[in-house]
Amino acid sequence: MARNMEDDIFTPEEAAEALGVKVMTLYQWVHRKKIKCFRIGYGQQRIRFRRREVESLVEKRRAAQAERAKAKKTKKTKKAAKRSTKSKKATRKKVDIDAAVRESLLPKRKS
Repeated sequence: MARNMEDDIFTPEEAAEALGVKVMTLYQWVHRKKIKCFRIGYGQQRIRFRRREVESLVEKRRAAQAERAKAKKTKKTKKAAKRSTKSKKATRKKVDIDAAVRESLLPKRKS
């Protein structure tokens, strides 16, 4: 079964849409070599992207996004645990201070 080459090639606009970014961002990625492209034609030398390159970058972005979400969730959990510990320590300090104040205000008992 013959495959149509046009189906495997994206224009910058199509690739940007598939990646969920603006075309200018895609051009920056090309410049930074974050995504591979190839040039066609003479003169203006338009660029095109292979489907596998675009799909590969989509997968990398999804994995990175999932990793950031997981890290953010873990960070929130750690912060909540720290807050809990801090509040317990603050309560202990307050109780200690209250006891010290009471002892200083109450007359001392003679034995």
